[in-house]
Amino acid sequence: MRSFIWCVVVLVCLIFSVNCSGSSDSCEGKTCPTGQTCQEGQCVSSSCFFGEVVCSGQCVDTKSNAKHCGACGTACAAGETCKNSLCRNTCASGQSVCDGKCVDLKTSAAHCGSCGTACVTGETCKNSLCRNSCASGQSVCGGKCVDLKTSAVHCGACGTACQGTEACEDGQCKSSCAGGKLACEGQCVDVQTSKEHCGACGNVCGGGKLCSGGKCGCASGLKDCDGRCVNIKDNYKHCGACGKACNISVSATDLAKVDGVNVSSVTADASGNMYLMGFISSSGGVNFGDVNLRKADHNHFIAKLSPTKKWLWAVGLTIPIGRPRIVVSKSGEVYIASFFRNKASFGSIELVGSDTSDPFVAKLDKSGKWLWALKADCSGNSSASRIVIDSAGNAYVTGAFREKMTMGKTTLTSLGLDDIFVAKVDTSGKWGWAISAGSTFVDNGYSLALDTTGALIVAGRISKDATFGERKVEGSGGWDIFVAKVDKAGKWLWIVDEDVSGYLKDVVVDSNNHIYVTGAFQGKATFDGIELTSEGKEDIFVAKLDNKQKWAWAIKGGNSFSDSGEHIAVDPTGSVYVSGIFQGATYFGATRLFPLGKSGIFIAKMDSMGSWDWAMSVDGESAYLGRGIGLDGSGHVYIGGYFKGDVTIDGQKLSSTIGDSLYTAKLKQETQPCSAGVCQ
Repeated sequence: MRSFIWCVVVLVCLIFSVNCSGSSDSCEGKTCPTGQTCQEGQCVSSSCFFGEVVCSGQCVDTKSNAKHCGACGTACAAGETCKNSLCRNTCASGQSVCDGKCVDLKTSAAHCGSCGTACVTGETCKNSLCRNSCASGQSVCGGKCVDLKTSAVHCGACGTACQGTEACEDGQCKSSCAGGKLACEGQCVDVQTSKEHCGACGNVCGGGKLCSGGKCGCASGLKDCDGRCVNIKDNYKHCGACGKACNISVSATDLAKVDGVNVSSVTADASGNMYLMGFISSSGGVNFGDVNLRKADHNHFIAKLSPTKKWLWAVGLTIPIGRPRIVVSKSGEVYIASFFRNKASFGSIELVGSDTSDPFVAKLDKSGKWLWALKADCSGNSSASRIVIDSAGNAYVTGAFREKMTMGKTTLTSLGLDDIFVAKVDTSGKWGWAISAGSTFVDNGYSLALDTTGALIVAGRISKDATFGERKVEGSGGWDIFVAKVDKAGKWLWIVDEDVSGYLKDVVVDSNNHIYVTGAFQGKATFDGIELTSEGKEDIFVAKLDNKQKWAWAIKGGNSFSDSGEHIAVDPTGSVYVSGIFQGATYFGATRLFPLGKSGIFIAKMDSMGSWDWAMSVDGESAYLGRGIGLDGSGHVYIGGYFKGDVTIDGQKLSSTIGDSLYTAKLKQETQPCSAGVCQ
């Protein structure tokens, strides 16, 4: 009987749309779509599975739903999952979730002991406590490791600065120094032995010399040749006697050309494969071996050339504006970075930008297949100028941005017009951290390099007073060049700036973490007391920065016209290679180069002490240099660019048949060794 009554009630509900069990097609004045009913004042699915409940108009399982865990509206934090109605940490044992990431609170410098507790620069996190990571006897002041016993800026305590001619000795500011020492740059020093103040304040012993008895000189067994201490028994430039040089030669081999393209960037891997990128200028397209790339489909190309001059692969891409830089990882993967407007395509991958220029990074596998591409979102014109890759495959870029730029979860805001940025891209093609620096005017990050610890070396120029993280840099009022270091977590560690009117174009780091830079300057340029004076409008400069952020040497090249160092590389022996542009007859050590037209291209080598070894020119009325210098594992040097008409390299001539043509060359160098003071 009860069953019969229940069936009648259900039938009445269906026929007359009576609101039974709270359901109706009419839900607070609105009609629910077919397949939905009204529950709790909302139209919801009428077919929730057993165990599900309605939350925000949807059927959910509160036992496993991370947005509604245990009850509607109870959301799990980023990095947590919902299991049996409880939010649970998905991190490995011993880790916690902070800002959506799994971290170890015992070792994380950004989250030390608890989420958001960050250690300052110079500290590390150990056993959940921020600890001083400076050398023994040093303390952290203003984000830098200093010796409170000798620092004139932090004498005895952070922020306690000595005045005028006072010096800091044993943590106290003193007007005079004991023991015959002199107050030099706020410190009491022994001018009888100090390399930085030998015999008098500011008298620096260069060229590897030591200070003894207040005089700069060479150590036992070394001889002073041209102001540098050398062993004449094995030095190929001073073999047996100062100035007696062994033979040094360089020749160009394996020249190649492709008509209808120009080159913006070039590099090489350890095996001698070359990678080139540039613009397709021929309307009929271009051939790289068996691969034809049509300008109608692509306006840029990337191609790989084997040591036997065979094109292994070539791919096209479309980038409105921009001159991309190319780098290759040790495993042969290729990365590029630049900027674009509106749209850019990388195979089937398309990026959509705006009318302003946006930086981008893209990656290909070792066979030339596009893997990913990503961009930054910018409100003003911005660009990426340099990219480097670490051993794990993470990419890092630097450049300049205007107004606001968003990279992943980070939004940077410029202090003035253009500001410097440095950003990380992980192996999957997602933005990591991003940082900025700059002044109220125009600042640029031109180049980037990695040291052996994985830290980044950033180089460029600033104007006016600039801010780099916790460090304030006082500008000269004009253009200054700078070199700065950023740790793997994206924190500014230190900055060296010099009053040099010009450009710092490129930077590289050797295996001992010495830093080399090149560029162009006007008038006078000073590097820690080393003064250079330009011969003409602009001269080339090359300089070396040691591990103590002191300039070891600086040299110039040029004539009465405009000359510039554009690119720099260093090999495992510490030899330095520089390429650039020169006008008029120019000396590189004992080698004199003459441009064929108004300007020419040079590639030159110097030793680790800054002495020129050789120089070679690329001659042509309309010859241009691709950005970058390639080095392989056998001591060969690779260059590339493009030309119109004819180009001559080491007496070998190439001719263009249509418009722009690509050129490449491998340079082979031979140095006669010196043994027991005799050239062998």
